[in-house]
Amino acid sequence: MAHISSDGLDPRSLSNIRDFVGYSSKLKLKIANFTGLQLQREIYYQNILNHIVNFHSFKYIPLPVAAAANYSLLYVIYRIVRDGKPTRIAELGAGQSSIFLDSMRDVQPFSVLTIEHDAAWASSVSASVRHEVRLIDLEEISFRGHIAKGFPVTALDSFDADVLIVDGPIGAPHRSRWGAGPMIERMAGREFIIVFDDAERPGEKETIAEVMNMLREANVEFFVKCIFGMSFQFIIMTNKYRMLLFI
Repeated sequence: MAHISSDGLDPRSLSNIRDFVGYSSKLKLKIANFTGLQLQREIYYQNILNHIVNFHSFKYIPLPVAAAANYSLLYVIYRIVRDGKPTRIAELGAGQSSIFLDSMRDVQPFSVLTIEHDAAWASSVSASVRHEVRLIDLEEISFRGHIAKGFPVTALDSFDADVLIVDGPIGAPHRSRWGAGPMIERMAGREFIIVFDDAERPGEKETIAEVMNMLREANVEFFVKCIFGMSFQFIIMTNKYRMLLFI
């Protein structure tokens, strides 16, 4: 959630209902203004994605509704594949992005591995793609002195990813998608791109912050970029992929 200033008003100290209504109205207006900007950005990326799908004659039809990948995430994936030209992409969480990646393999050669913990959903997505959808149970993951639910680092065994898209499992209020931390730590010795979806949420922010602390302590040079539509994507990249700062 975006930080919204209350203009110095503390709702705990409001003395009467008039003050409360005034405070509430200002807050709602700021939320509405920000959400309006998100919607404008989402429509912007929707238009770009429509052109991409038509240009490449993809059979894939974007359906970025509910918890599915939104248009800005799909745009980020397209630019990573087209401009970065990675050879191995891993994603945590199956869905619309898995199907889009499958379509992108007809444009640019690369390998894909999707990690999913829900058996029924993994089976459904697997039927729509040509790459492996690996069913992996969630575990208690230890990273940076804290423990939280996530995918174990062994989920990526035998697959040395250049790109890791962190869009699963389902988000948590704190240390969301914590299992990505040890995976990224294992990637730190090579060039990489990391994409955190839903980066506006508090749980994801905590994980992103710890990942960046880990990389700094490991003396890894990296660059960051944030893109948003109806959700935010936070991209961490090493020097090889620095061109993605300009997408």
